[in-house]
Amino acid sequence: MAIGSRRACYEWLLAAVGILACEPGSAQPEPIPATKIDTLLSGTERASGSRSYEALTGQTLTESSTAQTSLPTDTTSAFDTLTCNPLQQCKPAPKFGTPGTTHVVFVPLVGKAIGTSEWFYILNVEVDHFFLKNTCVNLHLQGIYYDQPGPPTVGYGPALTLRRYFFVRPKGNVFLAGGVGLTYSDNPVPDVVGSKLNFTPRAAVGFSQELFGGTRLIGGLRVIHSQGLGRSDFSRTILQPFLGLSIVLY
Repeated sequence: MAIGSRRACYEWLLAAVGILACEPGSAQPEPIPATKIDTLLSGTERASGSRSYEALTGQTLTESSTAQTSLPTDTTSAFDTLTCNPLQQCKPAPKFGTPGTTHVVFVPLVGKAIGTSEWFYILNVEVDHFFLKNTCVNLHLQGIYYDQPGPPTVGYGPALTLRRYFFVRPKGNVFLAGGVGLTYSDNPVPDVVGSKLNFTPRAAVGFSQELFGGTRLIGGLRVIHSQGLGRSDFSRTILQPFLGLSIVLY
């Protein structure tokens, strides 16, 4: 097709598009100058008879897909900081005393042997596991410093107890506990007449009060009967008031 005929086609097409784009009663579009059409048909466009949107308007088209590429490809990464699946209902923390939950407890104790001048300073670490509602089994590990007449000494030993909570409320409750334990010390306890190895059945009464985020204050009074298992069967009763922290593991 000759350049002149292509030029005539462009003039007709541009005029038709302009007429269709006008609203009824609005002003007619201004005719496109011939110099503009000649410019559009210059170079390779003149040879091919084609023209681009960029050439007509001076603007560059951007594909809609480019906007999409700015979005994260993995939308699940946006929820990595959430504590639960956003498509599911978040599960609340289990209530205190729920079967299957486990706590770790750090309890310092001060003990006094009844009828003597002996004092005991104890750090008790225990793991409590609720196997029934409001009932847990507790594994204790204790480190003990004995301030007694004669040479002071240190001891350590495990214990196993059961604890039952009563009057359970969202923030606080009371409990009763009982169990058995063993202690071994570097020197006889008490000195001379006592034994290095002692059997220590015990009972306790106390309370727990929630502080924040599953951490609870726990306190009470423990009574231990210490019975010698070595060369001496000397026995005595020990009172141990205690106050510590209980922290939920899972």
